[in-house]
Amino acid sequence: MKSFLVLVMSIFAPGLGQISMGRKKLGFSFLCLLVLLYFATKFILINKVIFLTTNGLLWFFYISPIFILAWDHYKNKKPLFTNKIKFKYLILIYSIFIITCVLISKKSLNIVYKIPNASMAPLIKKGDYVVIKKITPTLLDLPMRGKVIAFKLPNENIVYIKRLMGLPGDEIKVTNNKISINGAEVPQSKFPYDFKGKINLYIDRPTDSSDRLHVWQEEFIKEYYLVMTNEDIPSHDQENYIVPEGHVYVLGDNRSSSKDSRHINAIPIENIIGYFKYVLD
Repeated sequence: MKSFLVLVMSIFAPGLGQISMGRKKLGFSFLCLLVLLYFATKFILINKVIFLTTNGLLWFFYISPIFILAWDHYKNKKPLFTNKIKFKYLILIYSIFIITCVLISKKSLNIVYKIPNASMAPLIKKGDYVVIKKITPTLLDLPMRGKVIAFKLPNENIVYIKRLMGLPGDEIKVTNNKISINGAEVPQSKFPYDFKGKINLYIDRPTDSSDRLHVWQEEFIKEYYLVMTNEDIPSHDQENYIVPEGHVYVLGDNRSSSKDSRHINAIPIENIIGYFKYVLD
C-alpha cells in the first residue's frame, strides 16, 4: 500500500519517489528546481519566449522524475519504498511542497493569460499573452477610469479584459461607438494604423481588407489609447445608463466586436482581479 501511495504522491510532487528510494539528492534537486521554475513563471516575466521556455522546463522537471521512477522500479528492480526514509517523513516533505506551491500561487504578483479573441484590439491582438497584476479592489481603492482591468463575471470562471470607463454613479451613453460620461463626450481623432498585413489578428471575422476598419485615438483622464471600429458591424448603442453602486462600466477597445457592459451591464467591483500590465512580446 505504501508503494502505491508513493507513486500517487510522486505524480503531485515529482522527486518524492526518488527520495523514497533513497536517492535523496536527486529527489530534492527535482523538488527545488520545480519550486524555482514555478516561482519564475509567477514573478519573473519578460517576454513570451521566456514565459514559454520556463513553462516548458516546468513541465519537463515535473514529468521526468516520474519516468525515472518507473525506469528504476521496472528495469533495475529497485523497490519503491526503502527503510532509509520513513513514510511519515515523505508525508511531511509532500505537505511542505504542496503548501509552498499554493502560497506562491496565492501571493504571485503576476498572472499570464492568452487572449482568445480581438475584443481589445488594437492594444491586445488575438492570441497575445498578457500579464495581469493581481489586486484586491475596494470602494476606497478603485482602478482609475481609462485603465485596462481583468475581471470575472458572476457565476463564471472566464477571465475578461476590458477598459474601465465608468465608476459608480456615472451616467454612460454610447452612440456610434463613441462614449459620453456624465454628459461629456470622450474625444476621438482618426489615427493612421499599420496592421502590417495581419488583419485577422485584430478582428474575429476573417477578411482580406482593412478598408472597413478604422482606428481612433481617444484621450480620457490623461490616458491616450487606440480604439477600433468596423463599418460592417452596427454600433451597439446604449442610452443614459447609470452605473450602480459597487459596480464599474467597461468597454472593449474593439468597439465593434466586444462583449462588454453594453451587453452584460456593469461589473461588480469584487469581481475585478487585476490590472493589465503589458503584452508579452
